[in-house]
Amino acid sequence: MRGPSWKRLDDVAPIVSLAAIGNDHHAVNAGWGVDWCKWYELNHRVYLKFGLAVRDIDGWVYRVAYHITAVGIL
Repeated sequence: MRGPSWKRLDDVAPIVSLAAIGNDHHAVNAGWGVDWCKWYELNHRVYLKFGLAVRDIDGWVYRVAYHITAVGIL
């Protein structure tokens, strides 16, 4: 889904978090997380890039949630 097209974009405050994780068997030193999040503007739209981490041989990330607050002129 595409967001709005911006005439001027002053700043963006993105948040990315894990929404659903899973593990097939016993968790041994398992861990999940969002390591980093960056935003950039391309063709007057805001795009997110983020890094996910999963530490377990049978761990899964099923869903990721995000929210963007942007300041500028639409």
